[in-house]
Amino acid sequence: MDGAHAPIARSPRVLLPSAAIALVWFYEGAWCKILPGRADHRAIVVDLPLVSEPLVIPNLVGIGPVEVALGLWVLSGWRPYLAATTQTLLPALFSLGGLAFSFATIDEPGRMLTATFTLVHWSGAWPTPSHDRGVTPMGPGAPSIGGWAAAPPPSPRLHLTAAPE
Repeated sequence: MDGAHAPIARSPRVLLPSAAIALVWFYEGAWCKILPGRADHRAIVVDLPLVSEPLVIPNLVGIGPVEVALGLWVLSGWRPYLAATTQTLLPALFSLGGLAFSFATIDEPGRMLTATFTLVHWSGAWPTPSHDRGVTPMGPGAPSIGGWAAAPPPSPRLHLTAAPE
């Protein structure tokens, strides 16, 4: 299995950030869309083209399980780069749709964009298998950018050895 498809190791260094991101998806999917549902989410969806009032709840109940499933995907560690890409695209599309069709309905667009940016940043930066080996492009222990980790560049130090006689 190559690194892009391999599950992420389950060390606390990997599991804790993944769990934090998964909790955001569980909250957004289960609490905000399904269980009680949030009025502000309903108001945004009703502003979308082709979505009438009777279709708001079914749309939210359809989106909620997808977000919960994304949280489970994050916890599983399966195909981490695809998960990070998906976690970048979904919030970006939701935010763009909200700004395009519901700008007047969104109380604080700046807060929404800040929250989206934060989720997208941490979704793309959660640890990869290389983190457990302590290897990233920036050296041992440094966080990778966007979840992409690789072997460090060769050391710039010269290794002088005695010439054979």
